[in-house]
Amino acid sequence: MPGHAAIYVGDLDRMVAFYTRVLGLARVDDEPGFATMESDDWVLTLVRSPEAVPPSDPAPRRSDTAVKPVFAVTDLDATADVATALGAVADPVDARWTHRGEVRCDLVDPEGNVLGLRAPAP
Repeated sequence: MPGHAAIYVGDLDRMVAFYTRVLGLARVDDEPGFATMESDDWVLTLVRSPEAVPPSDPAPRRSDTAVKPVFAVTDLDATADVATALGAVADPVDARWTHRGEVRCDLVDPEGNVLGLRAPAP
């Protein structure tokens, strides 16, 4: 059974485009105020919230949340490049760490949500 997360966003269309392009998720439904995307490993629901609209661009990093979703990718560099082209801010390469045989890094989506990426260690 895949993992499931929900992320509150201000601009639903922009964030759907971001997560489908960066993580290769496919949009599976569309309800007013919600969008669900999935892959074999994840179900991600974006929930429109006026409180999630960032006050500036780039959005400030929202590190004060209790949960950070972490997504498996095959190539951290390529994924970070796509994400930054779409408005994300990736942590510097020297901030990456290895845990349980995987290289990990964080990035901040265009609305300030922090998410983790993990890929097999070389």
